[in-house]
Amino acid sequence: MSETNDLVPQNYNESDLQKLIIELRKSKADLEARRFVEANLARFSSIIRFQPDDTLEKWADRIMDELVSCVNGLQGAFYVAEENEYYQSQLRLIGTFAYDKKHLATTIPFGEGLIGQAAKSQKPYYLNANYQLQPKTYSSLAQLELKSVIIQPLIFNDRVEGLIEISSGVEFSPQEIELVRSLSENIAANLRSVQQQATLKRLFEEAQKKAQQLEAQEEVMRQNMEELRATQEEMKRVERELKAQDEAINRAYATAQLDLEGNIIFCNTLYAQLSGYTQEELIMQSLQKLWVPSTALEAEYKQFWHQLRQGEVISGRFKRLRKDGSIYYIQASYSPVLGIDKKPLRVAEFAWDITEQVKAEQNLTNTNDELRAQIQAIHRYSLVLELDSIGNILHANRNFLALSNFTEENLKSQPFTQLLDQEARGAFEEAWARLRMGEAINQEVKLQPNGKNQIVWMHAIMIPLFETGKLSKVLVFACDITPRKEQSSLLQKAVFAYRRQQEETQKLKEMLRMASKQIQKLQAEKKFIDTTLSQFLAILNLDMQGNILKANSFFFTYFSLEPATTIGKPFDYYFRFVAENNNISAPDATDTTMLWQNWIHQQVPLPKQVEYIATPQNQLKTICHAFYFREQASEEGPHILVFLLPLPQN
Repeated sequence: MSETNDLVPQNYNESDLQKLIIELRKSKADLEARRFVEANLARFSSIIRFQPDDTLEKWADRIMDELVSCVNGLQGAFYVAEENEYYQSQLRLIGTFAYDKKHLATTIPFGEGLIGQAAKSQKPYYLNANYQLQPKTYSSLAQLELKSVIIQPLIFNDRVEGLIEISSGVEFSPQEIELVRSLSENIAANLRSVQQQATLKRLFEEAQKKAQQLEAQEEVMRQNMEELRATQEEMKRVERELKAQDEAINRAYATAQLDLEGNIIFCNTLYAQLSGYTQEELIMQSLQKLWVPSTALEAEYKQFWHQLRQGEVISGRFKRLRKDGSIYYIQASYSPVLGIDKKPLRVAEFAWDITEQVKAEQNLTNTNDELRAQIQAIHRYSLVLELDSIGNILHANRNFLALSNFTEENLKSQPFTQLLDQEARGAFEEAWARLRMGEAINQEVKLQPNGKNQIVWMHAIMIPLFETGKLSKVLVFACDITPRKEQSSLLQKAVFAYRRQQEETQKLKEMLRMASKQIQKLQAEKKFIDTTLSQFLAILNLDMQGNILKANSFFFTYFSLEPATTIGKPFDYYFRFVAENNNISAPDATDTTMLWQNWIHQQVPLPKQVEYIATPQNQLKTICHAFYFREQASEEGPHILVFLLPLPQN
């Protein structure tokens, strides 16, 4: 006691001593608070360290578990600062302690409520019982009222990284508040590091993903480049093909482009050459300039353009007028070129010259008229039969019916062999086999007329006709040689051409393909008949005085004559008539002229045989069987058509 008293100043009174005790106690409390804070800071250094298997939520929950327990709290919440999609700062709840998350806002904007304001102002808030706190917390056994709340922003380098909220049923001690404040800096620093690591990880993953996307894009771009190159090559190829097609079209077709007013805005060289104009002369000229002027064609031209402006395609044969006034014909197609709105913008014309073809058709028409006249003449003076593909009679003309003493009803659909003599049937069967092979037959035929005891001979030419490669019918042209057979037992060959015109002339006005096909068919058949006739007959055209106008090649070849020295000579210069009893008469020129005139005007028959008088003396005489026809329809006017069939020389 005495020692203690020695340590206390003698002049200290009791109040001073009380103050000293209070200060000592305060120092002791401060020391204990510092030790509490320092000890827990050291302990929390490992707690707040982010572990490799941690997530941000797991890390926040661990800190709140330790920190709330350390400061004797009842509840706690951990928020992290971030920006929303509108780049506005907000707090997002990532960890809790003893909170029902259903009753907590998961996001709080900066400045909203006390928590948002603490984050915005970067200031902590400590609320005690003086603030009359209303929130309560629950356990399974009791309901507890909250007495104090710590709201501590997590700040690192003057930037809010997050916020911690802790509530308690008692008031927090100063050392607990200091611990929360001191830990906030470490937590903020670690949170920044964690977020940076997370950001780096996210950026790395995004970079990897973008790298993969770039690789995929590079592959796609490479494929696109290859496809682009292939497309470019294809476009070049198509362009070359289109250019080649355009050049081919320009070489083969006369092409032009027309505006909707009918003016020529483009034409190729062939189009200009066909019309006789130059390209410069045709540009911006009306198409009507090339139309043959007439009142009817004026209305047709207006209708023509009305249809084109309606978008219709017009194709057909057109008559055109050249610059020199001559006429030419084209087969053309006029096609409207439509825009995006399906309305015509201009008209494209594609045409080719068919002038020669039209002339050939006209010539063929004239030839058909001549051929028809010849066929009519043959029917008047010859025996004509038409057989089907198996040899049954389809038609017989009046001359044959009169000769055979049958009616057409009796003959129709009957086999031709029934009319033949028994001996002639075998030869006819052999001839029919040759007809099936496409060979024309020229032979004598022996008939047995109906109801007559006499034998009838005729000289027949049988011509097979084929359709699609098969025999369709056989035409038989014949003449009665019975008198000559009875006199000399010989009948010489005679040939008459016949070709049934299967289609009328108006069919030539149809489409070009059908017309061309018909023309080719008619020309081939005419050529075939002409060739067949030219092998057996000499055909002469005489004027009404008996002078030779023209003759076929067989005439000149057979009688060894030249056209230049023969044309214009009178018929009796080379031939003289022969009487029926084979006694040769020698009338002079006056008598011959009289014979012609009597035959022309009075229908007095001429002798059926003539002798070629220019035959050398050391050769046999040339006798011909003669047929005479007077023709009215001809370009040269009325003339005489003579068919000469040379008879065998005895």
